[in-house]
Amino acid sequence: MERGGSLADAAIAASAVLCVALPHATSLGGDFLALIRAEDGSIEGLDAAGVAPATVDRVKFDAIPKKGPRASVVPGIVRGWAMLHARLGRLDWASLFAPAIRLASAGLPLSASVHEFIVEERAALEADAGCRELFLPAGEPLAAGSLLVQSALARTLAAVASGGETAFYDGDIGRALCGYIGANGGLLTQDDLRSYVARPVVPIEGTYRGARCTVMPPSSYGLLLLLQLAGLESAQGDAIARDAALRFGLQRRAMRAAFAAGRPLLADGLDAEARRQLAGLREQVRIESGRSDESVPRESQGGTACVALADAQGNAITLVQSVFNPFGAAVLDPATGILMNNRLSGFDVDPASANHVRAGRRPAHTLCPVMLSDADGRLVAFASPGGISQTVTGTQFVCNLVDRGMDLAAAIGEPRWSLSRSREVLAEPDFAPGTDGARKIHDPYSFGSIKAVSRSPDGSLKAAADTRRSAAALAL
Repeated sequence: MERGGSLADAAIAASAVLCVALPHATSLGGDFLALIRAEDGSIEGLDAAGVAPATVDRVKFDAIPKKGPRASVVPGIVRGWAMLHARLGRLDWASLFAPAIRLASAGLPLSASVHEFIVEERAALEADAGCRELFLPAGEPLAAGSLLVQSALARTLAAVASGGETAFYDGDIGRALCGYIGANGGLLTQDDLRSYVARPVVPIEGTYRGARCTVMPPSSYGLLLLLQLAGLESAQGDAIARDAALRFGLQRRAMRAAFAAGRPLLADGLDAEARRQLAGLREQVRIESGRSDESVPRESQGGTACVALADAQGNAITLVQSVFNPFGAAVLDPATGILMNNRLSGFDVDPASANHVRAGRRPAHTLCPVMLSDADGRLVAFASPGGISQTVTGTQFVCNLVDRGMDLAAAIGEPRWSLSRSREVLAEPDFAPGTDGARKIHDPYSFGSIKAVSRSPDGSLKAAADTRRSAAALAL
């Protein structure tokens, strides 16, 4: 920004650095979704989610693998960076990658959180030569604080910096990556890379007590956030603000009803249908928020990173990037340093499902960037990791802002509840009393990690980060 760059330039540079610093969460082998707001208040979406390789139509899946060389969709992140830069970039493309290249080449201390995930995912990492070499040197998990040097990734980033997206999708990088995956029985080919395109999309919007809430359309889970907010509107905001037990009960019922109503529309190609049904679905969730429905989409945690940016003029970007589960497919090409996603497991194998796995389709996508414009003219751009609970966390955050009148930091820091992978309701130890039905645990990875930036009508900025996980905030 100091060099005359745009928010898009800053977002790309930050996104590339996260691919180096948080290898369990994001990678050049992953994807991202972003919302982009202009000074005039208009918001557009950028969908750089990967698609299923062409060869999946020749494979009969009894179950889609969670790990390994057959677990990946086409990586979308580099194509998304290129589209964002072409649309809004000001600085030279190559200059944006200098920080990431430097950190990958010289190394950076491994964070405690990445170390914890190496220990947790040890068996999967040991099964792959590339992961084993990088994360388990000498046969043991790389210790927290140890220097993580990624020389191959530095060379790949340098090639992308000099050759652009073509170097990745139609050059030596793609050939090496697909060669490694193919040699290990994977499905991705260079034709898949060459044919992949990121796409602009029109966001989907709802309102909550006069605030405008904007999310990505299906295949993103953003629809579920809008529906949960609709369920909360069945009670008065002042009642929700003063009664913790009422607030928890209503949020939980709204979540169940929203998932039941919205899940059939969480699939690629159902964008228009979701828009057509949105008003009716919102009303259905208001009416049926008391229904005890356990139809909850699959849960995943850990493999996501976020960036939220805004300037005084009213521009903003919120971007969520991911390899899906921690370390994605646990497949890392030693020649390129690229760790692959396991996003193919976001599909269903049931042919009757709208989210059935098919070549060229995007799976139902947990990533959920959000923009909120409240009745007073304040803009809040935010995102959180946490799988399906991204929308649950987001709903509680919006409730804290709108109903309880909290500032950013307080709204983020307030104790909250979530879902486990087995659909059990969890709550933080200091969550409000009178919230029966939730098991209280101390585990920061179960409750998301919101990154948020706000702009007031006078142009002043505030930023806040959620220290449940690795996070930072800065307002200039």
